[in-house]
Amino acid sequence: MSSNYYQPGRPSLILPSSIPTPALASYRPSDTSSPQHIPNGWGPFFHEDLSPTSVFTQLMDSIFTYLDAGRTGYLTPEAYSRFLTDQGYAKKENIWKANLDCLADWVGETKEKPADAALKRHFDLFSIEYVLRKRASSLERDLRSLGLATPICTSESSSTSGGAMPLLTRKGFIDVTAIETLCDPSRHWGNISRIRKLYDLPAVHGWGDLPRSVLPSMPDQRMVKHVAAIRGVCEGAGTCQKQGGGGRGQECVGYT
Repeated sequence: MSSNYYQPGRPSLILPSSIPTPALASYRPSDTSSPQHIPNGWGPFFHEDLSPTSVFTQLMDSIFTYLDAGRTGYLTPEAYSRFLTDQGYAKKENIWKANLDCLADWVGETKEKPADAALKRHFDLFSIEYVLRKRASSLERDLRSLGLATPICTSESSSTSGGAMPLLTRKGFIDVTAIETLCDPSRHWGNISRIRKLYDLPAVHGWGDLPRSVLPSMPDQRMVKHVAAIRGVCEGAGTCQKQGGGGRGQECVGYT
């Protein structure tokens, strides 16, 4: 694939070849492995090729660290969902929270299982980097709360019913937030301004209010079309999970 095409972090599980992901020319994802200039004030969030600048990367890195209270190097679905809620996202726009209402298929399954599955598929479709970790089943949680060990002999359904949850890497968090921001910069100027005041972010202490000029004046149509194309593929293949929609005025509606 040409280096001029959209190449966010690779997911931990490859999307089936029957569901090709449309490419986006120009956008270059974040590079968290290379040393970057450390900014000391606000500046543009994106380069002309749409890649995040060191200002955006430093801000997102600080937010990630704040949300990763256990310093694990990953964000749980709960932590990422909280980030969306703190920005002001409605429940229907928060794909993980919206899918918590789905009923589990087996007794003893966690309510998080369908939500985790929906969020994982979402990350896969947009090639967002994450790792998978097993989530404990409700039975295992109950036994632990009583100080009891998990039974050695369990049925196949109950032993695997906790499912696997997608944990966002630092790079994945930067990339998914960059895509959101490019789709609707005006909204995300307000969202990020709210987060900056709500969270303790040492990396931007003393920088003052977030200027509107750091973000593009209009939604980037390349990114809007890219998101719309992926959603079209998803819907056409019948693989879309329940997610938000309506009221945002862009093709990126329901992206997260």
